[in-house]
Amino acid sequence: DPDTYTDFPLSRLRMVNANGSALYDGVPTRVTGVVHGVNFQPTGYSFYIIDPSNVGINVFSFDPGSYEVKEGDQVRVSGVIDQFNGLLEIIPDTIEVLSSGNALVNPRSLSVVTENDEGSYLFADELAIDSISGISASGYNLYTTHTSGSKILIRVDADANIPYQPEDFNVGGWVYVYGIGTQFDASFPFTSGYQILATILQDIVDGIVTISQDAVRMDPNPATSLVQLSSELTMEKVEVFALDGQLLLTERPQHISTQLNISTL
Repeated sequence: DPDTYTDFPLSRLRMVNANGSALYDGVPTRVTGVVHGVNFQPTGYSFYIIDPSNVGINVFSFDPGSYEVKEGDQVRVSGVIDQFNGLLEIIPDTIEVLSSGNALVNPRSLSVVTENDEGSYLFADELAIDSISGISASGYNLYTTHTSGSKILIRVDADANIPYQPEDFNVGGWVYVYGIGTQFDASFPFTSGYQILATILQDIVDGIVTISQDAVRMDPNPATSLVQLSSELTMEKVEVFALDGQLLLTERPQHISTQLNISTL
């Protein structure tokens, strides 16, 4: 019954056979997770939700709905599982917002992207740029080599608002990336084409990480109760001071996002 949705954990829905084909392709289901990143298809939907175990899925639709994608939203999606070029998707019938302002999961640090990383929040550093290609209005690709010798393809989508253009990079330069594990394998079997869809990308100059002016963001601003901080780098310590210099609050997020309760300050 296409109108009956069965709740399955994302870890089960992600199961594939030896050829990379999704075992639950075509199954009506409900999934819940927190939005990581942006909507990569503003004319419809292409965004990622991830559960607390860092297992996620792409929510895809050619048709825009009433939901406005916002990172940190916890949503429940009812729809049908699909697979496109190896990438697991859920085609939504309904999207319900359960809460907002949720923290992102801790990214998984890696040196090679595999099927187990598809849909997960990832981090890779010490990446040397081999080449820059696929440049178009929709974005570009960075082909990189990790210091371990493994290859990682970084996809920079134009809708991700990455503050770098292809000409800002040099072959042999170094970068690090936060992003979502994805796959684009146009031919059967679906066992290759793994990449990182960048949400944060930074270059490294003479061993020093450079950051943009908007590297740390606060929402809302101003605020009176809860404040969501997000950064392009891991925040080791956050301190809140009064105008007279008095220290009011100290937090140690050890993460790229955190929420502060300032209602009692």
